[in-house]
Amino acid sequence: MSILFAATLVIGACDKRGTSDIYPPGVGDNVLTIAQNQGLGVFVQAVTKAEMAADFDKLGQYTFLVPNDAAFAAAGIDAAALNALPPATLRSILRYHIISGRVRSLDLLPGPNSVYTTIGRDSIFTSTYGSNVYFNGKKVASANILANNGIIHVIDGVLLPPAGNFMTTIASDPNLTFLAAAVTRANLATTLNAASPRLTIFAPTNAAFQAAGFADIAAINAADPAVLSNIIRYHAVPRRIYAVDVAAGNLPTLQGGTIAVISGNAIKGTSNTSNATLTPRDLQYRNGIIHTINQVLLP
Repeated sequence: MSILFAATLVIGACDKRGTSDIYPPGVGDNVLTIAQNQGLGVFVQAVTKAEMAADFDKLGQYTFLVPNDAAFAAAGIDAAALNALPPATLRSILRYHIISGRVRSLDLLPGPNSVYTTIGRDSIFTSTYGSNVYFNGKKVASANILANNGIIHVIDGVLLPPAGNFMTTIASDPNLTFLAAAVTRANLATTLNAASPRLTIFAPTNAAFQAAGFADIAAINAADPAVLSNIIRYHAVPRRIYAVDVAAGNLPTLQGGTIAVISGNAIKGTSNTSNATLTPRDLQYRNGIIHTINQVLLP
């Protein structure tokens, strides 16, 4: 879907603003009122629950990335879930959706994955493909909606600030316990935790490791660390690749070889006889992105 651009606003004869006012001509409402009028009710509820409404009454120069109600629903956040979340947690999430400065869609750095800093001091990444704009892989559904304290871009997903490093992130996923054990056995935990912030890990599931001959965690712990290191580094690409960035071609790895991207949901290792199915997850951690695959890739 192409981005919808807001119509140009014209200064009316009855506009009584002073010359020092910084909001756009003819725009008198703040972001919360505009969001409510745009049907973004869950966002407004979240701001109220987070006790940030008073902050949003002030004039300023901000860019608000506002998830639509469907995005909140897809993330499992409805009115009941909002009430159950501590205000501090909601504030952290909402601050991850706000960038200092009024940035129109046409003025965004094109990417892929150009970096901006949120008011929560986290990094957020934008990419432009044709008329489509993405933040952390989430598409802008409606752009350049003006408020007196900033500009709104409506997005089709909720952005979650990264909560930990690579190892703590995969430790929370019961389908990646074999991978966690393999990384530890290969002595790569420190390397992957501290790697460049532009890193994508194609993460084999537990079933993928079992299909590759590792029946259980004990088998992984008995494997040659050098062999495991070679394999694990082959699953790490020194680029930040969200699902929308996946395109056919070859990707260089930390191991030195390349992975072939067959399509948006299929990749293949040099020595594999069949494609691995890629499940784009955009699971974000401090230094990169994780996607799961159903095969162990072989250099």
